[in-house]
Amino acid sequence: MQSRDQLLAGLCESVDRFTKMLVEDGPTAILDLFSRASSYVQGKRVMVDEVEGVTDGLDPNGFLYLRRPGGARTLIYAGGVRPA
Repeated sequence: MQSRDQLLAGLCESVDRFTKMLVEDGPTAILDLFSRASSYVQGKRVMVDEVEGVTDGLDPNGFLYLRRPGGARTLIYAGGVRPA
């Protein structure tokens, strides 16, 4: 088990690393890193509230695009994403 001090130190290191990335490389670097780490950003059939579709990437602000069955691309600002 880690102590609170170890946990806080690790958290501070992560915040520093991502803040540096944001300042030096911009928000796109963080979105790209998240996109590579998440299996839900691209090509996953999901339901968001009552809307079904396939995930189709992130916009520049980090919101999720959803490709609807008819081909329309919808930007999802909020909602629970779950497998369809």
